[in-house]
Amino acid sequence: MQGTMPLISIVTVCYKALESLKKTVQSVLNQEFRDFEYWIIDAASPDGTANYLQGLAAEDTPIKWVSEPDKGIYDAMNKGIRRAEGSYILFMNAGDLFVNTSVLNRIKIYLEQNAALVYGDYVVQNTRFKELVKAESLQSPWLGMKFCHQSTFMRRDIALRYPFSGHYITSDFEQIFAIYCAGEPFVYAPFPVAIFMHDGLSTKNKLKIRLESQEIVQKQDKMTSETARLFGKLILRTRLIEWVRAGLPNWFFELLYMLKIRFLGSKKSIYKD
Repeated sequence: MQGTMPLISIVTVCYKALESLKKTVQSVLNQEFRDFEYWIIDAASPDGTANYLQGLAAEDTPIKWVSEPDKGIYDAMNKGIRRAEGSYILFMNAGDLFVNTSVLNRIKIYLEQNAALVYGDYVVQNTRFKELVKAESLQSPWLGMKFCHQSTFMRRDIALRYPFSGHYITSDFEQIFAIYCAGEPFVYAPFPVAIFMHDGLSTKNKLKIRLESQEIVQKQDKMTSETARLFGKLILRTRLIEWVRAGLPNWFFELLYMLKIRFLGSKKSIYKD
């Protein structure tokens, strides 16, 4: 890659997540496709992350890194955007994995279309099972993220034009929805890209995410009467689910959720490696 700009910049932001980071690094470096750079943005973790990154950078890898204080996850992600040099940027959190070693090889054909954003499906790792989640149709009402940022390749010039505000937990939805509303072209790659754990910030704040998403759609002046009705139903259902979940052991709630996916799932299904 010396002397040329890489096709893809992969960015991982982290803080006190050394063991999870190691898994993500291995998954990235195992990719068959090699035309990428890998930026790791560490928030001055006190767990030995900087020493680990220093060792990696000394090897013959595409890894670049920085370890310094930041103002939170979205500040770190914006830092990654500014430092990246690839045509497209993909964010992978510490602990996230590619579904297999050929993901970047498969995605490059879609990136050649030069769309603002290329997105795919994703896999959620629950405690006892994995679920495959299909990206939602862009034509249906936007009630939140239709895919996850771990399955999203964004053109770097677009990412620079639409940085994360950091005003919301779901600032990634705010960013992507603004790009969509601006009429930028999106391209769907019909296969799963990444696996992430069902324990992140967004998965622990479902109700707040729903309310934030509603506010974001209103700000873009896209709140039709039908969208408002659907938001009302979604928020009510989320309140009910969170109330039920609070009274059940996690293992039992996950079992019920797995059965729901198995017998009633549409865009979700049980994923087998």
